[in-house]
Amino acid sequence: MERFLKIEKGMTISTVEGVLGFKLTIEKQREEHFQADMAHLEDRGVWLFFTPETQELYTIRYEAPFPLAIEGVRIGDTKKMVKELRGKPLRVDPFPYPHSETIWIYGKSKDPDWVRFDFEKKRNGKCITIFR
Repeated sequence: MERFLKIEKGMTISTVEGVLGFKLTIEKQREEHFQADMAHLEDRGVWLFFTPETQELYTIRYEAPFPLAIEGVRIGDTKKMVKELRGKPLRVDPFPYPHSETIWIYGKSKDPDWVRFDFEKKRNGKCITIFR
């Protein structure tokens, strides 16, 4: 699992496979407003999103059962815990889906330390997804 923490934005699919030590199964998503080549490692709680043109990683999504901390935050942490670890977020957005409550964003999208935490209503506002 710790190899997932060594993956960085901008890596190609083959570089990510080298870091992980196994071949990824890539799904192609082509919709009007969303284009990506994705690898979903459900048993590890990780989604990897690659740009179709360059095959470079542009987003990593961590969700349960991902057991390691990202920027000190774990899936299941409360907003209070996240604020204690990370401080006040740069931006707080309402979540566009009914099952979730808010999105907290730290850093600007082009920054290497950019991270987003999603909080769900059903789990008492606990973190359900981490993007970086």
